Amino acid sequence: MTQNITLAAMEKGLGICVEDQAVSYQKGARKILGIPENKRFVTGNSIRISG
Repeated sequence: MTQNITLAAMEKGLGICVEDQAVSYQKGARKILGIPENKRFVTGNSIRISG
């Protein structure tokens, strides 16, 4: 799935970085994003407008 998101973002001209911060810092990410405890993090992506 991460590969598909990466390729789709690049096709649209967006910059993307696959990161593990969401996995390493789940407590903070859950709080900020409102993700419940019964969901599991496996990766995170940063997407930006290139230019």
